[in-house]
Amino acid sequence: MAPQDPGLFSDVEDDDVEDSPVPKPPLAEQHSEANEDHLSLIWLAFILFSGVVVFGAVLLLTAELTEAEASVDRVLTFLGMLASVAGIVLTYSVLGQLAFPSVWRFFQPLQGGVRFVALQIAAWTIFFFCLLLPMVPVIATFYYPDLMIKGFKLATGVLVILAQVVMVASLLAFDSDHSLAKPLRKIDPIGAIKRTQSDRWYSTFIGLQLLIAVGGSVMTVIADSYTGVSATVLFLSALCCFAFAAFLTYGIGGPWQHESRHWKFYQPGQGGRIFVALQGMAWACFTTASFLLLCEMENTVYPDDYVFFNLLTKASLPPVWVTAAIACLATVLNVISLTVYQGRPETIALASLPGNIVFRFLTVVTVSNLEKVVITFFVASLSLARVYPDIVVGTWVVLGSCYVFTYLGNPSMTGCRSRDWLFGSVWVEMAAAYFSLKVIYNNPRRLDPKHRYIFGFAPHGIMPLSAAYLTRTRTWMDAFPGIKPAVLSSSILHFVPLIRDAFQMLGGFEVTRDGIIAGLAHSGSAMLVPGGQLEMLDNDSSCKNVTLDTSHKGFVKLALQQAAKNPDHKYFLCPTYSFGETQLLDNIQTPRALQRFVTKLFGANIIFIPYGLGYLPGVPRPKPVTVVVGEAVEVPVCEHISLEHVELLHARYLDSLIAGIEAHKAKVLGNHEADAIVLKPPVRTLSERTFKRRFSSAKLQQTPVKLKPQRTSALEFTWMGLLLNALFWTVVYKAYGARLWEVLA
Repeated sequence: MAPQDPGLFSDVEDDDVEDSPVPKPPLAEQHSEANEDHLSLIWLAFILFSGVVVFGAVLLLTAELTEAEASVDRVLTFLGMLASVAGIVLTYSVLGQLAFPSVWRFFQPLQGGVRFVALQIAAWTIFFFCLLLPMVPVIATFYYPDLMIKGFKLATGVLVILAQVVMVASLLAFDSDHSLAKPLRKIDPIGAIKRTQSDRWYSTFIGLQLLIAVGGSVMTVIADSYTGVSATVLFLSALCCFAFAAFLTYGIGGPWQHESRHWKFYQPGQGGRIFVALQGMAWACFTTASFLLLCEMENTVYPDDYVFFNLLTKASLPPVWVTAAIACLATVLNVISLTVYQGRPETIALASLPGNIVFRFLTVVTVSNLEKVVITFFVASLSLARVYPDIVVGTWVVLGSCYVFTYLGNPSMTGCRSRDWLFGSVWVEMAAAYFSLKVIYNNPRRLDPKHRYIFGFAPHGIMPLSAAYLTRTRTWMDAFPGIKPAVLSSSILHFVPLIRDAFQMLGGFEVTRDGIIAGLAHSGSAMLVPGGQLEMLDNDSSCKNVTLDTSHKGFVKLALQQAAKNPDHKYFLCPTYSFGETQLLDNIQTPRALQRFVTKLFGANIIFIPYGLGYLPGVPRPKPVTVVVGEAVEVPVCEHISLEHVELLHARYLDSLIAGIEAHKAKVLGNHEADAIVLKPPVRTLSERTFKRRFSSAKLQQTPVKLKPQRTSALEFTWMGLLLNALFWTVVYKAYGARLWEVLA
């Protein structure tokens, strides 16, 4: 029986085909023979449909730039639009079906991966914008016969080519794993094209980016001869062309050529010196051109002597051909930079380079002061509200409308906003390098990812900075492969914008009973700080006595309950101690009794003005941090849990914690030999043998568990909604209050 055609982009193994007396060629040759005709058909379809779109664009440009009769102009416009629409729709439907025969659907909302969906939204938005543009002059002439509007067909002609380019880019980014229909085999269109026709496809794709950049430059130069709405539309269309040319060249062309070299969209300082220099110049040119185009657009809308919020004069702007040249240069430099990319070294090695000390410092300071960014934004809004009321209020409306969607899915209890790409990212590794992070496990045997682990992080310090990013570093992943605990934090961190966003994207949950259970279900393990806010009150960087609060035992009881409820999984308590955590920050000195009262009243110490390096507020000291994970304590299965069981397991947990500290405090960096651990209140720890003997003989007393109702995001959303509403209306009053009182008066 003859082998079946493996399909366009499938990787066929020898076992997938029935035995045949004829020897099979190697896999690469077999794939090439099976798909060469099909790939050629895709290439011809791409050339045909793109040619139709270009033909339509030429007709539209002819109608715009030639002074033909009205009837001829209408015919050219109609034929141009018909050809452009047909080419774009056929590219999506026919070319998509040819490339992905087993999974492609004409209607597949939010399927195909994030990049595919984003590019599809962009392509269809430009497409419908192109449909509307030619109608505007006709409709305007109908109501205002003497009104002459030009430039719209020119913009449409260039934008239909842009829509086609973005449509093709979306097909290249299609991910069959996120499609409505699941294929029997992995589909990899870019991989298949690379194996057979890489140079031809890549050169054509890059050529299209240069084409739309040139098209944007032409529109920019021509727009200078128009005024009013016509000039604004042309400048805006040109800006769209430049933006897509830059981002598609880098975002699609980069991984296309260098995926095997660990290419990432965000890779600051990586790829070689020449690559970094060219990229810096390219994005500087793009930013400059975008700024100049926005100034030109403002000048067309508000034709006076000043632009950019009255800070620049119109005469200070360069000629538009200079702006067009700078924008084109940005795309050219982007393309050249891809040819000299030298690959991406390990992120942690990059983050540890002495030359990146400034980036490490800025990363840590920014992340440690996100709440100050929010406060600064609010203060700036109040300061600028009367000067630029429409801009300030409009910014609040847009940001507020977008931000409300971050509450969907109850992220503080489900982890739905967690982003795996942040694990081991340059941001996390910069923080790890700033603190010279090391991770030690006080046991020669590695933790098995099949089991469930609850890591208890101590001490809290002023802010448990290491706990926030520790489990997302490569250092942690090397020490505990396959174990990525859900980090649990105080509920207040899930209220403040930016802080909640950063924490939830790192996989953070609320440190509640339901939050711990949800974190264990989501990630298989969880990390919390049992000492909590009370340990912060006793933190002193100059003191060698480190106080650990032992009054919180709820996580121990919860571990016993989960072990009894899920006997199929083994549960472990993992004591985790961070040497140097208490030396990173200090808090402003206030009466201890007042801080305790405030902490109990609000659930957090709001008398909170931390300082560190050079007594600067919110700037942590770059002290070395070594995290020691004590020997994991297995949680026994106990059907009837008593208070004595909880106390015994807690004492065993603390014994493992103290053992890990004593075993390594003389070896780690930072001079911790004299550190003394103070348990408050005091607890008599238990060795493993004593714990097993006493636990088995503990009295059996069933303790009824009072289950709290499942927490949702309703409370978080309500309080934050009320606060943001109050801030928003304060800004609105500041912006329009004086004008309102004048009207009423």
